[in-house]
Amino acid sequence: MAEKLGTGLQNLVDGSVTRTHLHEEDKEPKGLFLLKVAVYQQTITVNNMAAGREQVIQATDILRKLPAHGKYAVDLYRACGFMASAHVAWGRLQNGSGRLFTGTMGELLHPFYFTGNPSDVSMLREVRTSGIYRHLSKSADNTTTNPILDLGANIGTTATFFASRFPNARVTAVEPDPRCVTILHRNLDPYGDRVDIISAAVSNEPGTAHQLNRAAELGNNYCAYRYGIHPEQEGETPGVLGVPAVTLPELYEKMGSPDRIAVLKLDIEGNEREIGDPLRELLEITDKFVAETHDRFRPGAHAVVMQAAGAAGLELAMKVGEDHLFVRAA
Repeated sequence: MAEKLGTGLQNLVDGSVTRTHLHEEDKEPKGLFLLKVAVYQQTITVNNMAAGREQVIQATDILRKLPAHGKYAVDLYRACGFMASAHVAWGRLQNGSGRLFTGTMGELLHPFYFTGNPSDVSMLREVRTSGIYRHLSKSADNTTTNPILDLGANIGTTATFFASRFPNARVTAVEPDPRCVTILHRNLDPYGDRVDIISAAVSNEPGTAHQLNRAAELGNNYCAYRYGIHPEQEGETPGVLGVPAVTLPELYEKMGSPDRIAVLKLDIEGNEREIGDPLRELLEITDKFVAETHDRFRPGAHAVVMQAAGAAGLELAMKVGEDHLFVRAA
């Protein structure tokens, strides 16, 4: 049986309160409650005021069955805002998590595409609300012509930020997962020939890398996929999916062997532990370095990144969770 409406949502149906008062009258997390209200508003839009109270109750019941519904709702609300959340939430309830949505996002020069999958929403929320990217946006020289390297580009949340914030810089986006690469192309193709996409896994040697995080694969958690060439050394069972592996020296060559790199972003789910020396060499010519470390996947990964950055003359300027921003020492 579908649950009853919370007090705030019931009052909304009755037209007795305004949106700004809703979360104060409901005991659920603000993001989840606003998402419920967004679904209600979308039903009204789609059905021309004929949705009624029962349809809102049914939509709320479906929302509650989503995995980690509270976090998903908060991420969606923070990433997309109130009215866009209505569109995404309603689309997910009706069509599942594979439907592609698009919208204008802050300072991006072109519309951004993503699905209702929690991993897409989480990545989008992370970039749009992170103090690291706000700091980078304000502190970096947006007139630079030095290239930018995005390692672990996923669906393009950071690569589109870089391409928009630094319109004179060439962006190289590296991503191994085929599903993410497809959406990455949708997001980066409008930026034209100053963006390069390389579909490969970053590794310490060339070859074929296999997806290793079976739990992420079963849960379609695309932002936690990690790839490796020698899974037997980690005691892991490789998945069926295999992709090309690329080394940092190879990527440097593909970029045209630049004298300087404006920004290097690293988010490769633990593989950072295996690339310490070539990473240090690239960081020696890098002005700003954004890294997410993953000791939870591969113990020692954080230490490798910290050592490489320090040896290259970079200083830690900000840390938010597992994300780190390094800048060149004055």
